[in-house]
Amino acid sequence: MQFKRLDPDDIELVVKTLKEFTEREAPLEKRLEWDRTDTCPADVVRSMLGPDVGLHLVFLPEEHGGMGGGAYDVYRLSMEFAKVDLGLATAMLAVALGTDPIRVGCTEAQKSVWLDRIAEEGLIVAYGVTEPEAGSNVQNLKTEATRITDAEGRITHYRLNGVKQFISNGSIADLYTILAKAPDGPTFFVVERNTPGLTPGRHEIKHGIRLSDTARSCSRTSSSPPRTSSGRAKGRA
Repeated sequence: MQFKRLDPDDIELVVKTLKEFTEREAPLEKRLEWDRTDTCPADVVRSMLGPDVGLHLVFLPEEHGGMGGGAYDVYRLSMEFAKVDLGLATAMLAVALGTDPIRVGCTEAQKSVWLDRIAEEGLIVAYGVTEPEAGSNVQNLKTEATRITDAEGRITHYRLNGVKQFISNGSIADLYTILAKAPDGPTFFVVERNTPGLTPGRHEIKHGIRLSDTARSCSRTSSSPPRTSSGRAKGRA
């Protein structure tokens, strides 16, 4: 995360937009019902990333359609959102977390593909690291990425095989950044929701945050190499 802050007037405007949005789309009676039924309102999550609200733009770089905010701005937005509802706040923060491997580890060409799409299309992003047997201890990472080569030995894809657990936005995400053991070391891969073999799994309750969409995801997918638009994020954990 960048060590800079938005202009105070800009972040105050974002907070004002957040409050107006939640008053309109997530009034108390709805939030109480969602909490009672342990339901994540995916339509509300998508709306807060939509063109009329765009809360995710706070933490995206200016050169890719965002506002270019830093860690303080994410903190401020998260704090104000948590005052309203911790589950919805978690959904937004999970988008910020899921974009980190792209912002930090991708090539400029990859950033232009993925960050631009996240900004323009309001894609819900999930961060896939935690596993059933490893937790968040990446030294025990089990998910593997295997190179797929053509007849001339050129890498055409990577095949991912593994299970991720307790993934915020896990069953509603449009895009997943998944950590796997690759031949060159632990690597994040960008995987789109409809990639064959990616299976968002059962809902899980995490730390009592009931409105948060937390789910297991199974990855037996193919991801293209860095030179293409569904490529590998080259940063490491």
